[in-house]
Amino acid sequence: MLRSIALVELAREKWVESVRFYTHSYHVLIQQIFSTIREKQGATQKQLLTLLKGNLNFSSINKDSFRQLLNGLIEVGYLSIVDGVYFLSDELEEKFARKNFLELCSVFETFPEFVVKYQNRDIGSLDCKRQILSTF
Repeated sequence: MLRSIALVELAREKWVESVRFYTHSYHVLIQQIFSTIREKQGATQKQLLTLLKGNLNFSSINKDSFRQLLNGLIEVGYLSIVDGVYFLSDELEEKFARKNFLELCSVFETFPEFVVKYQNRDIGSLDCKRQILSTF
C-alpha cells in the first residue's frame, strides 16, 4: 500500500521514468512462434507472419528477417517443416514438454479471436481486440 501511494505521489510531481519500447524483440517472437505452432499443431509461414502485424515489439522485424529466423530455428533443430507446415521438432518437444513448456512461456497480452466457419470450412475471423479497444 505504501509503495502504491509513493508511486502516485511521484506521478503527481511528474517524476516518471521513461519507458522504452523495443521494436525487435526476437526472444518474444520466438516464444510466440513456438506457442502458435503448438496451439495450431503446425502452422504455415503465412499464419506465422501474422504475428508481426500490429505488434510494436516486432515492428522493426521485416519479412526477410522473419524468414531467416524460421530457417535458423530449423537449422538449430527447434523446428521442422513438412509440405510448407512448420512443426516443433522432436528435440524441442523432448527438451521442454516435461514441464508443459513452462520454460518457454512469457507474459504477453492476447485477445481472443473467433474463427468463423461455414460447413466446417474457415471463412474468416473476428478480432475481438478491435471490439474491446473501440469501446473505451
